[in-house]
Order: sequence, then C-alpha cells, then structure tokens
Amino acid sequence: MAVRPFDPRLLPEGHPDKIAVPARGTVLDGLWRGLVRYCLRPSYRGLVALGSMHVAALWHPEFGPHLQESRPQDSRPQDAHLQDAHLQDVSSASPERAGRLAAPSHFPIPRRTVMSDARLVGTWTTQLDDDGKAVPGLVSFSADGSVVSTQLNTKNIGLGTWRATGPGTFEYGFHVLAADPEGKHVGEAHVRVSGEFVSDTEWQGTGGAEFFDPQGTKLRGHAGSKVTAGKFGIDD
Repeated sequence: MAVRPFDPRLLPEGHPDKIAVPARGTVLDGLWRGLVRYCLRPSYRGLVALGSMHVAALWHPEFGPHLQESRPQDSRPQDAHLQDAHLQDVSSASPERAGRLAAPSHFPIPRRTVMSDARLVGTWTTQLDDDGKAVPGLVSFSADGSVVSTQLNTKNIGLGTWRATGPGTFEYGFHVLAADPEGKHVGEAHVRVSGEFVSDTEWQGTGGAEFFDPQGTKLRGHAGSKVTAGKFGIDD
C-alpha cells in the first residue's frame, strides 16, 4: 500500500498548517490580464521604440537621413537677402512709392550695398567746377562702402557711402555739417556725385548738393556740376 504525500490544502479550515489558496478571479479578469500582457503591453513598447527612432533621426546623423544635405545651400552673403526683399518691395509698389523706396531723400546711398569695383578704393584728388571756378578737394573710398570727403569751399569734412552702379560707373553721397562762428549748428549739405572711369586712375562725373536747416527743411539745391578726379598713392 503506497503512502500518499501530505497535502496541507486538505486540512480543515482553522488548522495552523493549512495553506490558503488565493482566489483566481472571474473569467473577465483573466481575459483582461491576457489582453494587457499579450496585446497592449507589446504595442506600447513598439510605439516607444518607434518614437525613439524618430528622435534619433532628427538629432543624430548616424541614425537617420542627413537633413542638411537635402536642403539647398545659399552661398550668397547675408546682405543679398535684404537686397532681394528691398527689390521685391520696390517692384510691387506703386510708381511713386517705388521711387521713394529706391532713392531715399535724406541719405541718398543705402548702407547695405555690395561693392563690386575695387578700382575706386583709395584716395583721389578732385576738381569741382563751381560756376567756372575750380574748387580742389580730396575724397577717400573704403572697401566697406564708406566715403570721406573734403573741399576748400567747405569748413568741415563730409561722411557718406558709395556703391557701384554698373561696369565702370559708380555713385557716392555724403553729408557736411555747417556751423556759425560760435559753433552752433546752422544746417547741413547733402552731396551726391555720379562718376564714370576714364582709366584705372581717373574718373569724371557730375554732382549736386541740397542744403537743409537744422530741422531738416530743404532750403535750396543745385545739380550738374562737373567733377574730375585722379588717384594718388604714397609719395615717392
């Protein structure tokens, strides 16, 4: 006769050696646990992994496409974007407004221009034909587009900008402050000159000036004065 193994679960309720059997729940509880274990949990882990791959593709070039290589690179200088916006604004404006946008009245030469004629860079002697009277002067053009000018008929120097307007042509403008003998500001002159190269060391053109009071009201102006210039370097 074989001896059956002792099973503590068969002991009566209240016996100190009895092992309590946990309740296994209903059929619906079992179905829910199976759904979570075999469907919902794997789907959640898959979505997390997919999201991680997208993040890695955006932030790390080894795990995704090179986004920078798919975008066309614009090698133009930063000022070119500003010029494109300005030209688009001028082309879409009315004729009167386009004229104001293309040629501002208080400062004739825009600061943001691309210099293209290196021959102008340097210092030049100028001769201004002031109603038949020759007025000598000096003008210096920098590569960044700035201008410094002085003439014998002005007591102060003029500061401004220049730009190339075509093959062998250019224009520049500058302002000259005016003061009385006590040093009080009495107005200023706005000068603008258009020039054309005769050779690499000579150019000629025409210029004019407008005169304003301290409040900016235009008093008078003139144009059409002939200007000639010659370039010089370091004296031997």
